Amino acid sequence: MQKIRNILSNKFLSFLLLPVFFAWKGKNQIFPEISFLYASIVCLINMGFLALIAGLIRSILKTKTNQAFLLATTVSVPLLFFGPAHDFLKPLPIPRLLTSYTFLVPLLCSILLIYLYKNKNKQLLRWSLYLNSLLIIFLISEASKQIYLAFQQPETRLLDKRFEACREYTSTKKNTPPENLPDIYLLIFDEYASSPSLQQTLGFNNASFEEELKSKGFNIFPKSGSNYNLTLVSMSSILNMDYPDLSGISIKNQSEILYKASRSLGDNALFRILKENNYSITQAHALQFPEKPEINASYFSAMLYQHYLYQTLFGRLFRDCGYNLFSIPVFEKWNIRYNRFKCEELNGYFHQTDRLLKKTCTSDSLARPQFVYAHYTFPHEPHCINEEGKLRSMDSVSGKTLFNEGYLNQIRFANRYIANITEYIQYNNRQNTIIIIAGDHGFKSHSDENMPTHIFKNFFAIKDPLRKSEKWEQSISGVNIFRHILNDYMQANMSYLPGRTFRFTTEKLESR
Repeated sequence: MQKIRNILSNKFLSFLLLPVFFAWKGKNQIFPEISFLYASIVCLINMGFLALIAGLIRSILKTKTNQAFLLATTVSVPLLFFGPAHDFLKPLPIPRLLTSYTFLVPLLCSILLIYLYKNKNKQLLRWSLYLNSLLIIFLISEASKQIYLAFQQPETRLLDKRFEACREYTSTKKNTPPENLPDIYLLIFDEYASSPSLQQTLGFNNASFEEELKSKGFNIFPKSGSNYNLTLVSMSSILNMDYPDLSGISIKNQSEILYKASRSLGDNALFRILKENNYSITQAHALQFPEKPEINASYFSAMLYQHYLYQTLFGRLFRDCGYNLFSIPVFEKWNIRYNRFKCEELNGYFHQTDRLLKKTCTSDSLARPQFVYAHYTFPHEPHCINEEGKLRSMDSVSGKTLFNEGYLNQIRFANRYIANITEYIQYNNRQNTIIIIAGDHGFKSHSDENMPTHIFKNFFAIKDPLRKSEKWEQSISGVNIFRHILNDYMQANMSYLPGRTFRFTTEKLESR
């Protein structure tokens, strides 16, 4: 027993245990996306960080090596887990000042400096014993959690594992002859706002584009609305034809929400129903992670390191206050280079999506019915392209006015592209084809006082061969789009859900 006590009192042990716990906890939060290799790299980086702090403490305070490592580990705990602690504080009914960085950061630094000064020469054997024991208990807990997660069914890793729409469809469907099943093209343009919203918030008249679509046989829904202000959650609700149950998910941990929503893009109620009807499914987008579809890239790949980084004090400061650095010439040039790289990457996604979508078009009447989901990252920021579809000069973009104009330029390009791609589909695909054009949510970057309302006002238009959509409600909600299509074209008798909106913030989920 004494040997175990001596081991647990080792001041160097916590230096090893804390990075392992930090990496393992983050891995389990979005299991199984983070690989063992990636978690190991995070662990080694944190060990290097702790070693650096220990070296500074040893050289400045003239402490012994083991003492320096224990002190470094202790002061690193609030630095590594500042994010979750800050998330806990923000919703509390306390003055806003007490949760601000201007108050918390100086307070935290002062407490840590006082702690170091007072304990630089103390033995702290009891504290070392307590800290090591606590970390071991936490590690055992994470090991148990990983075993539990590994044996869970894959459906539990989805944002919505209930598949209520599947059960409702099964109980109401009738047999539809395969030759009567339409091809379905779902074309999503990220953050494309409805025409009334564009007019009210940015003074942009989109009427000529709507008239062009109407001349092609499209039905426009100017009062349509999205259900969520986050892309992946919005798309998950559309494809699941339901509002996901978020009761078991921490709203503050948006990494978990977004990863589960991303998985739902590949396994959802609509896809299960379509596969039951012998549909082939093509996903032409870069949103699914890590099980990428046909496009060999992921728009959300940066979420891996952000998931860990944003838990730390330095990550939170960069996320929430880092924009102030871009006024400094060195960081401004770095930001321009990064934006240029990101825009070239997004432009690549667009061309891959375009090629893959066109590849699906076929006039073969004997081919299986198909569902094609294409998701375009414009007109959402960064506003990389001009109205001609060419990359903009990143170093010329600054200020709110230019930001709004950048968005509108991408609206103009989206309009040109939509006109061309819908004409291509109509000319090269079968006549029995449904084409849906929609924004996943509205424009959410303006300063209009009604912004919480406008972020849900998305563009929506549909061309369906039997013109069934003419009888749909004008204020159609995202969750009901495919309920209508299944009812109209597959003889189902599914109910329609009330149109509701859910706004994610960094602190909570607001519903209406």
